[in-house]
Amino acid sequence: MFRTALTASLFLLASAVGLHGQVAGESPSAQDEAESLAREVEAKVAETRGLAYRHPTAVGVSDEADLRDYLGRKIAESLTPQVADAQLRALALIGCYDRDTDIVAATTALLEGQVAGFYEPSEKKLFLVRRGEAAGALAGMDKIIMAHELVHALQDQHFDLEKFYDEVAQDDDMLNARRCLVEGDATWAMLAFGQGLPMTRFLVNQVPDDRAGLLAMLEKVKKMGMGGQMDLGMMGAESLEAAPVLDVDELVFSYYGGARFCLALMKKDDDPKAADLARLDAAFRDPPLSTEQVLHPDKYLGDRDDPMRLELPDLGPVLGDGWTKLAENTFGELRLRSLVRQKGFDRARATRIHSGWDGDRYAVWTKPGEADVLVWASAWDSEKDELDFAAAAVESVLADPAGETGTWSRQGGRRDWQRQAFGLASGLRIGDERGVYLVHQAPAQLREALLNALETGTKWSEIHSTAKDR
Repeated sequence: MFRTALTASLFLLASAVGLHGQVAGESPSAQDEAESLAREVEAKVAETRGLAYRHPTAVGVSDEADLRDYLGRKIAESLTPQVADAQLRALALIGCYDRDTDIVAATTALLEGQVAGFYEPSEKKLFLVRRGEAAGALAGMDKIIMAHELVHALQDQHFDLEKFYDEVAQDDDMLNARRCLVEGDATWAMLAFGQGLPMTRFLVNQVPDDRAGLLAMLEKVKKMGMGGQMDLGMMGAESLEAAPVLDVDELVFSYYGGARFCLALMKKDDDPKAADLARLDAAFRDPPLSTEQVLHPDKYLGDRDDPMRLELPDLGPVLGDGWTKLAENTFGELRLRSLVRQKGFDRARATRIHSGWDGDRYAVWTKPGEADVLVWASAWDSEKDELDFAAAAVESVLADPAGETGTWSRQGGRRDWQRQAFGLASGLRIGDERGVYLVHQAPAQLREALLNALETGTKWSEIHSTAKDR
């Protein structure tokens, strides 16, 4: 997904949990109606969320053309042609995208098909989206959508959403973790606004938090012939089906996985009907440092397990003249979960693979006339976790389309895997002391040197919270 502060309510939110509203009657002005609805809803939203509005939230109404223009501008802010090309080539090498994917078009189509309302932090304004023939059905969701976006307005007034995202804009995993907090907060509060907290906990725990699970659930809903609101949900499902799996997994998880994280933060063991909203507010001042902590809230709460920071060495001297670094980022546990599920690993094995994650960093190097080279260093909770990931990487990221399996060797505590074909080599090393190091599509004569440089040159340090007042 793109690196920008888009805060939106989606069709999938209401359709998956079966939320219904009363269809609003016609009024002289859609703008007047939206403003009136905001004033009607905001007091209960503030009470549910436990925060006071510092000023009224500006409200607007957009049509499909307005939404398309808005999304085009927001996506262009972060997915410039150069950034989009680098992201595609990097994630295609890992195995998340097909090489011919147009990620700008795919992201735009996914969000155009899903966004029912949005809050724009730079304007301090929220918008409801009217969709032509679907406008009447959408009117029945207006209170739900309005509640979600008004939570974003509260977040912005108290925690400065633009700054909140900008601080981690260059680390995809941290950005995804913060997006989960922001969207999860708005999602649980939207549901509690209409359903109460106990029912919200039940609903959130019933909804799948990935593309495959959600589409299966929506298909069951469709077959049940629930009509009306569900038809609207299935309209949104078309955009989920057409989009890249990784993008949908990240989008769906940010809402439902994020809501589960927020509910875990707020849980009071002695009173299931109450919420510890102060702890949730504190999370905006001390956000999760990885999607690992969102997937496993116990790694954020209590005995906190912060991830390792890995700094890759400069591999330019090893690669030689003409090579430049195209991209570098953190993959993270959420993306790893999406990848191993995409690659067909059964759910139990997939869970074992991604749950041992403790940090990573990857980079892609490029040179005109040469294949792009992927390097990837990762940290794991245990030696068994290293072995699980290494085996999975050989079967997926490093897999040969022609079926060549490669060979393993061992020297002391170090374990190496290698495969070579047509002058290119892939290699993986389980380090002598710690870590898994991966090289893919490297010039064959450089495979060993690159693995050595990764193992000896990668710097390890713990990422610690730097909580500060906002």
